[in-house]
Amino acid sequence: AGSSSVPRGQHLNANAAGTTEEAKDVPAPTETAPTTPGAANLEAIVGNAVRLATAGGVGGGGGGGAASAYAGRRVADGISQQRLLLILAVLQKRCGIQFRRMDVYVNVVSGIQISRSYGRRQGTESDLAVAVSLVSSLTDIAVRSDTCFVGEIGLLGELRQVASLEKRVKEARRMGFSRIISPPQFRQTKGWRKGGRSKSYASTSSNYSGIEWIQCNTILEALNAGLVSELKMRKGGNRKRHQKQ
Repeated sequence: AGSSSVPRGQHLNANAAGTTEEAKDVPAPTETAPTTPGAANLEAIVGNAVRLATAGGVGGGGGGGAASAYAGRRVADGISQQRLLLILAVLQKRCGIQFRRMDVYVNVVSGIQISRSYGRRQGTESDLAVAVSLVSSLTDIAVRSDTCFVGEIGLLGELRQVASLEKRVKEARRMGFSRIISPPQFRQTKGWRKGGRSKSYASTSSNYSGIEWIQCNTILEALNAGLVSELKMRKGGNRKRHQKQ
């Protein structure tokens, strides 16, 4: 009944009965091979163990035309509905990425219920992976398969620290990832808010225990670091309509 960590190069899949079974070995991701848009890897702490999961997000066309009052459905499985609504609001307000009149579905695959309390907050460490998966699906830009995401998203669009960050970084390396994107380990609080606006600091990248640890201050920095190509933004922070290459 106790939790165990995932062996290197292996994932846990949930079957129809709701139990977990070990999947076949897969090669450790060592390069920026694109994945199907709409999926991002994340880490969750279950008991004393770090578990690997995948957040999948889909934003599809809803009912009604441009003048319709239809707001779109929001369906969350594995995370709380409140976290999904917060993430969507922050993406719209801070990044200009909108899901209006669109149906949004989020599923965390691995048999883990991130919405349950595994730390001081209820599943907030999955915020960043959920946001990345949703933006990836909307823009049709794949997420880097060699990258793992962990971090809580704040109302100002900042990334907030999560518990046991160094432990998560080491575990991501053991699981075969070559990059991990997280909030800063030690945030510079001086001048973070001045005149009611958030002050942005450049993200940092360093090698830690054999893995590239990218520490980002904002959700937009993390999105550009985690997708295979950067988002194209209009002046003022709104996202341009994505053009396929």
